[in-house]
Amino acid sequence: MASRYLANPGPQHIKLARCILRYLKGTKSLRLTYNGQIQMLKGFTDADSGGCRDTRRLTAGYLFNIGRGAISWQSKRQSVAALSTCEVEFLGQTQATKEAIWLRRLFNELNMNQGKTATFICGDNQGAIALSSNPQYHSRTNIWKSNASGKERSKPLEQ
Repeated sequence: MASRYLANPGPQHIKLARCILRYLKGTKSLRLTYNGQIQMLKGFTDADSGGCRDTRRLTAGYLFNIGRGAISWQSKRQSVAALSTCEVEFLGQTQATKEAIWLRRLFNELNMNQGKTATFICGDNQGAIALSSNPQYHSRTNIWKSNASGKERSKPLEQ
């Protein structure tokens, strides 16, 4: 969030940057540790309901854990102005799915195979969950799916 204002920082942004630096200084001795057992990848997604006051765009994000440690995360303001929280949550779930596919391929290359078990991605918007679970044609949401998927298509994972 702080990086959004690098071009024109105000006093409140400088104060925020100092808080971030104090936090980093106080936690520099902390480390991620794993117990050596195969840990399954699990993701979480969410979006804000208030949106950015400056642009009226919503922010969506995801976090992926292995065990109890976060290994990948993103919080991003959507490039399109969403008409509903369902739409922005669906777009956030789509981004999280792309990241899960990439992480699983990375783990396969590192001999940390996740097997044939599905990667759980948890979300809290019932409309977005229903759309993700039922991929049939919905005329009102078809544009979201084409925007979310882009031009790339995912390939099946090689196990």
